[in-house]
Amino acid sequence: MKKKHLRMFRHILAGTMVLTSMVSVQAQVTNPETWSSFVESGANPSVVDTFRWQLFTSSEHDNWSYTLGGGAIISNDQKTLKMPLSSSVIFEKNLLSCYKNVYIVVGITVHSLVPGDTLYAVYSNTLGAKRKGVLCPDPKYPNQSHFSRRLGYDAYYLALTASDPVNGSKNGYFQIDSAYSYGSIRQYSLFSGNGNWNDSIRWSHLPPLRHRSALISGEAEINSTVQCEQALLGNGGLHISEKGHFIVDKLVLYSTDNPLTNTDRALTTTDNSLTVAGKLAVNKQLEVRYTFPEKGKWYFLSFPFDVYLNDIDKRFQLKDKTFSGKGDFLYVQVYDGKKRAQSNDATGNWTVLSPEELSDGLVFEKGKGYLVALDAAASDNTLTFSTAGNDIPESFGKTASVPVYAASAGNTDKAHEGWYLCGNPLPSPISLSQISANPALDGNIYIYDGNAYESYPIGSEYVLPPFSAFFVKASADTEIDLTAAALSTNAVRLKTGYPFSVAATEPEEVAVHNSVFSGTEKKCYLKGKILYLSDLPSTGTVRVSDFTGRVVSVHSVLPGSSTLPLSLPAGFYIINVEAGHYHAQHKCVLTQ
Repeated sequence: MKKKHLRMFRHILAGTMVLTSMVSVQAQVTNPETWSSFVESGANPSVVDTFRWQLFTSSEHDNWSYTLGGGAIISNDQKTLKMPLSSSVIFEKNLLSCYKNVYIVVGITVHSLVPGDTLYAVYSNTLGAKRKGVLCPDPKYPNQSHFSRRLGYDAYYLALTASDPVNGSKNGYFQIDSAYSYGSIRQYSLFSGNGNWNDSIRWSHLPPLRHRSALISGEAEINSTVQCEQALLGNGGLHISEKGHFIVDKLVLYSTDNPLTNTDRALTTTDNSLTVAGKLAVNKQLEVRYTFPEKGKWYFLSFPFDVYLNDIDKRFQLKDKTFSGKGDFLYVQVYDGKKRAQSNDATGNWTVLSPEELSDGLVFEKGKGYLVALDAAASDNTLTFSTAGNDIPESFGKTASVPVYAASAGNTDKAHEGWYLCGNPLPSPISLSQISANPALDGNIYIYDGNAYESYPIGSEYVLPPFSAFFVKASADTEIDLTAAALSTNAVRLKTGYPFSVAATEPEEVAVHNSVFSGTEKKCYLKGKILYLSDLPSTGTVRVSDFTGRVVSVHSVLPGSSTLPLSLPAGFYIINVEAGHYHAQHKCVLTQ
C-alpha cells in the first residue's frame, strides 16, 4: 500500500512544476481589475495537473468513476481492483477542454498468469477512437510482476479488458492499483457570475483544484470538499456552506474602500465577502491586500485577525510622529477614550502608535478600529497584512466578539465617557441587526462621513463593509457579540473610506426621543406629517429611515427656519437632522 501511494503522489508532486516564470505572475494578479485579461494572456503560466485518479480506496479524492464487468471486483483487503480473466472496467470519459498534453497512467500487478493471458487497453486519443493495445511489462524486464503503462497523445477514454482463459490458465488475474490522468492547464482560473465552485461554466479555465489557483470576481459557493493552492477574492464573495469544506494553502482578501456617492446605496455583490458556515482550513497564510485611496491621508481601518509587526508588508516600516523621513513608511493612530473622559474634550484624543512601545509586537488587534496612513512618498498604496494559517480559529468568519472598554473619570461629563473605536471582526459585511442587544451601549454606532460622525441605530439593516471601523458609546465595559448571517434584501451599505481630517471633531451622543415628538421649544418638532425646523445654524440634511434602517427619504434644508412635509405611509421612522454642529436623531410614529 505504501508503495502504491508513493508512486501515485510522486507524480502528483511533479504537478507543482510551473512551466513559466512566476515572478511576473505575482505582479499580474495583484490588481483584480486586470484579472480577466491576465487569465487569457500568455502571462498565465501552465502547470501539470493530475485531474483524474482512482486508487480504489473509496476515498472522496477518488474522482474517476468507473463501471465493472465480467467479475471484476474491488479487493477489500488490498484496496485494489481485481480483474480475473474475461473481466473488464470502463472509466468515465474525460472532457479535455483547457487541458493539453494529456496522458493516462495505469499501475498493474500480475498474479498466476500463463502465456496468452493478456490485459488489453481500449483507449481514445487524437490518433483515433477506441484503439486497442496490449499492456505488458517492459521488454527489458519481462518477468516484472508489477509495472505501469502510460497512454498518451491527449487520451480521453480508457477501458481495460482481460482476455478469455487459454489452455493451461491457472485462474490468474490482473490487479489494478491505480489509474490516473494528467495534463497541462493554466495555473489561474477566473470565477465570474453566481454559482457553485464546481460549475465549470463559471470559470475561465475549469474549476481550480489541487495545485491550481482561483481568482474570484463573482459570488461563489462551496458545498463539498474543495482543495486548491491559492484563492484570491477581489470584487466578489465566497460562501462556504454547512456541507462545504475549503482547504487552501494561501487565501487572499482584497479591499479598496472608496467613498461611493452622496447617498447610501443598496448592498451589491461587488462588496468583498467571505462567509463560513462549514469548514475553512488555511494551511499556510491568510492575507489582506488593502489599497489606500490616497497616500499621505488617514483612513479608518480594522482587521478580522490580529496583525503583528512582522505580518505587515515587508516593504514598509512602521514609524511614529517623531519620524521625519520620506518613503515606504506606515503610520497608525489609536483612539484614547480615557484621555477624552479625563479632559472632557471631544478633540485631540488620538495617539500615534510607536513601534518601540509594542512589547509583544501586536499592531492591529482583531475587532479594534484604527486610523492608518501611508507616507505621501510611498512607492505603492496597496499593502499586505497577514496571519499564519494555524492562528485562524475555527470560528473565523462565523462568530466574533469585540471587547469594549468604557473609559471614565471621577469628574467626567457623561457626554465624554465610554467612547470606544471598534472594527468589523468578520471578513464579510455585517448588518447592525446582527449585533446582539446590549444594555451597556447607547443603541447606536457612529461612522465618520468625511466631515463629522453620523449615527445609525443598532438593530437596523444598515451594513458595515469588511475592514471598516466605528465608534460606540458604552456605560460599562462590555462585549459586542456578532454572528454572520445572510443580509436582508433591505440592506443599506454605509459609506466608509473617507480620508480623515485631523481637524474633525470626535463623535457626540445623539439626542434620542422615543415617542412622537412635539413642542416648539426644540429646533425641530413634528405636527402631523410636517417637520418644523427652527434656528438651524447652517445648511443641512434630513434623512428619514424606516424600522429596518433603509433610508426612505433624504432632504436638503436651509439655515434658519423652514418646514418639511413628510409624504410617507403610517409607521415607525427614525429622523436624523444634521446642520453644521447641530446633530439630532428622533424616533417617531407617523399616523394617517
